[in-house]
Parts: sequence; C-alpha cells; structure tokens
Amino acid sequence: MNYTLRKLTDPTPEELEEIRAIFDIAFASERAFQSVVGPEKFPQILPILNRAQLIAGSLGGEIIIAADAANSNKIIGAIIWFGPGREIYDSDEQRKRALGPLMEVFPPEAKQWYAEVTPKMEAFKKASFGDRARTEWYLQRVGVLPDWQGKGVGTALIEEGRKRVGKHGIALQAVEPKNVSYYEYLGFKNKGHIDVQALHGDFTVTSLFWEP
Repeated sequence: MNYTLRKLTDPTPEELEEIRAIFDIAFASERAFQSVVGPEKFPQILPILNRAQLIAGSLGGEIIIAADAANSNKIIGAIIWFGPGREIYDSDEQRKRALGPLMEVFPPEAKQWYAEVTPKMEAFKKASFGDRARTEWYLQRVGVLPDWQGKGVGTALIEEGRKRVGKHGIALQAVEPKNVSYYEYLGFKNKGHIDVQALHGDFTVTSLFWEP
C-alpha cells in the first residue's frame, strides 16, 4: 500500500474537515475526553474538539498528512505539531476561531472542572519537561483511518516530524497504556504520570519526551 507524506500549507476548510472526520473515527473511544464531558455528550462534542485542534494547528502549528497515492491522494492520516515557543490556543486568533466554538458547546460543569484542574496539569507538565514544553516541539494529535492502522502510517507521520525538528526534542502526553508503550517503542522516554479524577471517570496522563 503506497502513501505519500506532505505538510499542509494554508489548508482549506475542506481539507481540515476531511482530517477532522478521520480524527472523529480514530478517537471515537478517547477515554480522557469522554471522562470529562460524559458518554452522552461525547459523540456530539468530539468533532468540535477535533476541529478546534486542527484550526489551532493550522494557525499556530504544522499539520502533516498521509495520502493514499492509489486513491486520488485521499487523506488517510494526519498529525498536528506545535513548534518551539508555541502551543495550542496560545494566540487571540486561535482562541477566537478554535477554542471559542469549543467552549460554546462545553457543559458548564466541564468548564468548571477544566478551570480547576488546568493549574494542576500545567504544574505536572512543568515537572515532566521543565522549560522544554515550550522550547521544543510538541506532538498534539495524530490519527489514522482504521483500514490503514497497523501499516506504519502513524509511525511515518511521527518520523516525518522528527526529520523537521533539527536539534530540538519532542514532548507529548498520552493516556492509553497501549499508546504509552507505542511511543516508548519509538524511543520516547517516560517522564512520569499523573492520575486524574474527572467528572465521569478517572484516567492517567503520561508525559513522554524524545531526545534527538
């Protein structure tokens, strides 16, 4: 199965929506976000979360896609990166165009939960990475269509990013144990974890870092 990788430059709304649909499928069982907004509201809010992250990535980060070369270059996977000195929702434009629409559909109790837990999570990130959470690259999100999972597409997207970071490292946080193991297999070092009590369940966040 042949696929190509390329960075999206000035992605169109149609391209972002195509990737959003892939992320909706890839993260259909995302435990952490479901634990925050609840299983009933999760299916309706997940697409808005994915759209928000993609818009933010298009404004302040980088989006790299994998495309099926044998099927009119249909997008089959994508990854969102934020470079040194940047992070998701760090600009007025990102907050207006990406975070704003997401917050409009957030349950009030989830907004309150986030307000209370964010300082704790920021302190954990600081303890895990030090200043490198801002001075290095950050892998925000990566997703691949189910038919292409297990065929090296996700790894190729990560490797393409590694080629671009130069002397910088890569930080990320993962929830699912299988994902933690996957990143460790790729050479990321476990920098610690934190147990999080959410409104509709508990989950564990693990920090990982790759040194060039």
